[in-house]
Amino acid sequence: SRLKLSTGFKINNAEDDAAGFAIATKLKSRVAGLEQALQNVSDAKSVLDVVEGSYGSIMDNLIEMKSLSTQAANDTLSQTERTYIAKQIQALGNDINGIADSATFNGIDLLATSDTSLTFQVGEGTDDTLSVTLSTVDVLALFGADGTDLSGDSDSSNAGVNDIEVDDGDLTTHLSTANTDDDDRGEIEFTIAGTSAGEGTATEVDAQATDFNTFTTKVDAAIGTLNGYMNQVGIDQRSLSNKEVNLSEAITSNSAARSR
Repeated sequence: SRLKLSTGFKINNAEDDAAGFAIATKLKSRVAGLEQALQNVSDAKSVLDVVEGSYGSIMDNLIEMKSLSTQAANDTLSQTERTYIAKQIQALGNDINGIADSATFNGIDLLATSDTSLTFQVGEGTDDTLSVTLSTVDVLALFGADGTDLSGDSDSSNAGVNDIEVDDGDLTTHLSTANTDDDDRGEIEFTIAGTSAGEGTATEVDAQATDFNTFTTKVDAAIGTLNGYMNQVGIDQRSLSNKEVNLSEAITSNSAARSR
């Protein structure tokens, strides 16, 4: 009786009520599992927030790419001006790869060079999980594999050489000649003055208005692809939010039952 008065608990040990003690212990265990699951859900939402932010930044780059390619498709521009635009587009592509590289959470690469699959433990049961796939969004993933033609090769005088293409080889062959590293995420490459990717002494891109016009459609396709990825992230975020509400209610109900 003194123990009950001092603790305020009806059941303090098994001898007070063996069945009640067992039930309370089980409920305590369940509440602990539910509380950790709620923390897991919060961490999972943080992971998806990082991915959503990266996707959003990449989308901004793609939209700017489209604006630039549409500008370059206008015949009021000179080849010198198109070369300036090509350098901007190439830089935006490199920025996309940089964003994909920096998308990490707790040391985990979220947007690796291949799709990343994660399984979140969102409940106390062993089968209460949520699996998500995070799609990589570098140049190769958005625009195609090495050698993909992005311009339609409109230059009949230089047949077989794409004026704009995807490349994941040595960057010394690109406009950015200062960088000698390989880029395993790919890069948007512009052929220089009818020669193969920067060879020779010419400095202006070979891409014409029709090449940039075709490239605009490739950017539109990349935007559509990324929109699909962002839509899936939104679906996964909503699932986690619903799970968060359910877990909070379950914690409250089980804590009340244990208290009784």
